[in-house]
Amino acid sequence: MVISNTRFLLALFFCPILAFLWPQLGDTTSSIPVTPITMILTAAIFFLNGLTLETQTLGNAIRDWRLITAMQSYCFIAVPIVTLFVTRTLFTHFKLPEEFVIGTWIIGCLPTTLVSCTLFTKTAGGNTEGSMMNAIISLLLGILITPYLLSSIMQTERPDLSFSIQWTTGTLIILILCPLTAGQAIRKHVYQSYIRYVPDVIRIFLLLIVFSLFCSAAAQAKAISLSIEGMITLIALMFLLQILFLFGAALSGLFFPERKDRIALFFTASEKTLAAALPLVASLLSNQPFISKEFTFGLMLLPLLLFYLIQWLTATLIIKLPLLSKRFF
Repeated sequence: MVISNTRFLLALFFCPILAFLWPQLGDTTSSIPVTPITMILTAAIFFLNGLTLETQTLGNAIRDWRLITAMQSYCFIAVPIVTLFVTRTLFTHFKLPEEFVIGTWIIGCLPTTLVSCTLFTKTAGGNTEGSMMNAIISLLLGILITPYLLSSIMQTERPDLSFSIQWTTGTLIILILCPLTAGQAIRKHVYQSYIRYVPDVIRIFLLLIVFSLFCSAAAQAKAISLSIEGMITLIALMFLLQILFLFGAALSGLFFPERKDRIALFFTASEKTLAAALPLVASLLSNQPFISKEFTFGLMLLPLLLFYLIQWLTATLIIKLPLLSKRFF
């Protein structure tokens, strides 16, 4: 792998710096930051993920129902509850823009990452097969559950907001499930010497998506004169949200005597995917004709972008610092 974890992390942190210095470098012409090119890159990422997934090794992992139940329950029950609590208390207290609140709701409803959680689990010496199996299950469940979760929260917190669950689910199937299945279907026909370059291509595509979305968010933040204090507060709250997710995952791991299972649960249950969020946001916003006047789309994605950077940073630090890893698992 040419693009190591450290290099990718550094590149991720350069994205917001460059975006806020020169937002014109990205696509800021559209009122919706999820441009067609970004959506194509998203579908390409899941196609390439399908090429790299070694699902033939997951026979034992699918039978570990305790680990599967714990991870999926934490991801789709505990995390949304924690997220809703944070937005109701701290976000209201600091009077942050409502775009940030909705963006944070989206974070809480998302499935886990498909590749990075498995990579972190493997690096830390955890149950790689269990992590990969649960990442796949989480993604598939997320296609069906995430729209319903988000719809339920919005109906409770903002009854005036609504979106088509069927349309959203269809969008997720087209842009996530279909490319992933296609990649998995042709995997055996692709030379293994080519597949080893796929993770680097995925990371390049992710960097392009992150940079483009940060550029859009930066341009819209300047347009509404978002204060530095507001940005710092959002970053601090995203750190807090990540820490809460990590501590919750660590506590859930206490029910598993095997350290490798605790590691898998820790990294898999606490992370949130960026790529799967884009078609969700696109379908959500495309069905809200009035949002263009009321909300700023780039700002709605800003919490997710910051959270994505923070989860990479925290996972890398926990793996590299034995003092932290011993505390968590």
